[in-house]
Amino acid sequence: MRKEHTDNKDLNRTLFLITFAGITPLIIIFITYTSNPNFYLIRIIFDNTQNIPSVISSYNPVMTKVMDIYGKSAPLLAFIAFIMLFKHTRTTKITDRKKIITACILSPFLCIFYAYFFLWHNFELTTSGRPVRLMSENDLTLLIFYICLYYCSFFITYALCLQPVIAYKLWKER
Repeated sequence: MRKEHTDNKDLNRTLFLITFAGITPLIIIFITYTSNPNFYLIRIIFDNTQNIPSVISSYNPVMTKVMDIYGKSAPLLAFIAFIMLFKHTRTTKITDRKKIITACILSPFLCIFYAYFFLWHNFELTTSGRPVRLMSENDLTLLIFYICLYYCSFFITYALCLQPVIAYKLWKER
């Protein structure tokens, strides 16, 4: 039991480092945009991605568009991380099979819902509910919002990749 805990601890640390490396460009975009709003590369990315659906704020459409376009790469990084860490993944003993089967059936619907609203749909933050609208009026809170969006996209994709492994283990134990 202790060895399995140590293996997962190392795996979780590696996964944290990968996600931190993934959000680093968001921080670089934020610092670059706040220091020089007319930075050429940010303007090129903004101009060339106008037709891609995005979660943006009309308070700062350039920075939010670039951050959202980068945020769409989170599922790709999660898939790469899953492939890299697949050999080292240790699952705990499955005790409640009904919950695992329910999760395997319902979680793809959650992922599709999330992907539709945050990855494939235009969404204006300033017309949303009060908490999101308040976050959309400040560059720092927008950065926090996009970091959270990146983390959610990353971990939902990673969990979706991990589900067949857990289902296979359940099937194998049967």
